[in-house]
Amino acid sequence: MCLCFGNRVRAGDRATFDALCSRWCGPLVVFLRKKGARGQEAEDLAQDTWEELLRRCQCFRGNTENEFEAWLFERAGKRLLSKRRTESRRRSLLDNVLRQGRPPGVSSLSEEELSVLLADLRALRDKGRFMGRDVEALIGRLEGRAEDDAARTIGFSTPEEVDKAVKQAWRRYRKLIREA
Repeated sequence: MCLCFGNRVRAGDRATFDALCSRWCGPLVVFLRKKGARGQEAEDLAQDTWEELLRRCQCFRGNTENEFEAWLFERAGKRLLSKRRTESRRRSLLDNVLRQGRPPGVSSLSEEELSVLLADLRALRDKGRFMGRDVEALIGRLEGRAEDDAARTIGFSTPEEVDKAVKQAWRRYRKLIREA
């Protein structure tokens, strides 16, 4: 390709970008799968990479399509590595929290542990894999909602019922995570 290729990419020329996407989308997904991304994860990472590159096209410093290919695959590889590190960190934090035999109190968790735990609980709830009043009681306790308010909102009549529900949800959650 001519030297103006780099200028068209940096300028965000849509036709050039669409042509590149048509040419490299499939190979990018294959590359990510070879690096260990599974099915939909590889496609999502490829899509995220293209979106990032569209936003950051002015950062491209090359002049040829080969240089663009290298830039594209480097960005995708870094995105996959970053995702793996985040997952590893999340798993490590959850493992630390799950070692506790009893449901953690908000004060016993670091801000990061609490954030990861709540995100995981909500994600499982939203996927329909972890539902019920006991789950809502556990999430409410971790969010720091007042016990009386949580009890009334969820339909428990006493704080003792909330405690029992939280313990039950915690046991179910630990079992679900161990099986995953």
